[in-house]
Amino acid sequence: MRGFTLIELLVVLAISGLLMSLVGPVAIEQYERSQFLKEREQLLRILEHSRSQAFINRSSATLSFKQYSVSYQQGNTENTWQFSRLLFSPQQLSVNGNGFWQQTSLSWQEQQRSWQLTLNPEPVQYQLLVRDPVPQRAN
Repeated sequence: MRGFTLIELLVVLAISGLLMSLVGPVAIEQYERSQFLKEREQLLRILEHSRSQAFINRSSATLSFKQYSVSYQQGNTENTWQFSRLLFSPQQLSVNGNGFWQQTSLSWQEQQRSWQLTLNPEPVQYQLLVRDPVPQRAN
């Protein structure tokens, strides 16, 4: 008769329980981080969509932030998005018809950490381009 003894089965269960107790918390933490990243990426897509729609339509758009929601308004178009992990202080952003934000930054909280995103790119300095021109290709 072939099979496993009770002691062998208990040893295997003890080893698997030990491995699960080590791997489980790491897997849960990784899942939570991926959920924060997913919401951050959604926020960036909303910002980019708002900017591009304002540019395409040549009209300003407004984003309003309040707690876990973001509202978009441009003309008669309105959208609202809900977040479960990003917490916004009450703030409002406006993007003009050229695709530039009137405000310089957006801030929010994730758990106990504060985040701030710079909205418009830094202007290119003319002096920097003249001082360090782009090198010419050799033919």
